[in-house]
Amino acid sequence: MSKEGSHYLVVMTGLPATGKSTVSRLIARSLSDAVVLATDEIREDYFPGEVYGRLFKYSFGSSRVIYDLIGYRSRSILLEGKSVIIDGTNLRNNRDGMESVCYETGAVLVFLKTTCDEAIVRSRFEKRVVRADYMSEAKFDTYERMKQQLADDPENYLDTEQDTYVLSNHLLVVVNTGSNWMKAYNPEKAPKFLDLMLSTFTGWRLIVDDPKSENP
Repeated sequence: MSKEGSHYLVVMTGLPATGKSTVSRLIARSLSDAVVLATDEIREDYFPGEVYGRLFKYSFGSSRVIYDLIGYRSRSILLEGKSVIIDGTNLRNNRDGMESVCYETGAVLVFLKTTCDEAIVRSRFEKRVVRADYMSEAKFDTYERMKQQLADDPENYLDTEQDTYVLSNHLLVVVNTGSNWMKAYNPEKAPKFLDLMLSTFTGWRLIVDDPKSENP
């Protein structure tokens, strides 16, 4: 069992409207000293919509700037002994460097993927149209486009459950925010964090999976 420290770098992944921001806030509350770095908020701060067009805001270049900044902020916060939760899609090419940040700061790297039934996702997008307090610019067509890209290239695009490196080295918790269950891979990598998840999401069903098993 690996030695588990007291602070974490929690990397969220998942399609739009599957509950990343809600789960991030709940975990931050449970950790008490955690800082949430939301990519949508930072992107809007640096590339405001009234100045920059959507294509530029979400281009590879601007995303690289955002994630470089997140890496810098994460390192500074973790060195203070606090935890960091990165609330964003966190595509695989944007996750580069997170392991080195944890190595430098002594933080435990945890991946947390949110998922949800599509009917619930559609309902959430409809509610976003009514409310004005969402920072995310994603729409249901964004969800559908990213879902197709995920299906076409799961390992390189988004899916941490297809990422053999993540599955071999880190705790990965998949959270279904519509059906109230969690699936944990490699729970021995960060058992205290998994206990925190169970205490945060009281009554949720936990499935423990071993990605190395032929019959999980």
